[in-house]
Amino acid sequence: MESSPSTSFLVRHEFLLRRLHSLSGLIPVGAYMIVHLLTNSLTMMGTAPFQNAVYQIHALGPALPLVEWGFIFIPILFHAIFGVVIIFTGRSNVAHHGYCRQLSLRAATHHRHDRVGVHLPARVSSPWLVPFRCLVGVGQ
Repeated sequence: MESSPSTSFLVRHEFLLRRLHSLSGLIPVGAYMIVHLLTNSLTMMGTAPFQNAVYQIHALGPALPLVEWGFIFIPILFHAIFGVVIIFTGRSNVAHHGYCRQLSLRAATHHRHDRVGVHLPARVSSPWLVPFRCLVGVGQ
């Protein structure tokens, strides 16, 4: 695919950026949660195993902040920033997917959809109720 100089970086690399966005949210949060669940589950075996696990984590010494920033904070920061970019540059796809499948940030970004001419059906009284009405089967 030939890209012209006027094509933005986001358009040219949309597929890769969206995959990185997905992974940068899933992997750091998942790994963080697994490590903490496993470490905290050691309290069931007593305080000594838990404390040993904590000492092992802190044994990384000066590398601990590098690990935290490199594998947790920076990926989550990228995920958050690119998520905001997606929200404000996203295109409506209501015609391609059923209305109730649009749960992710649909209600929170309702004001943006009003600017581009996408409106809620009359039977949904409030955009904040969309996820709840879809869960109970109203408005499908």
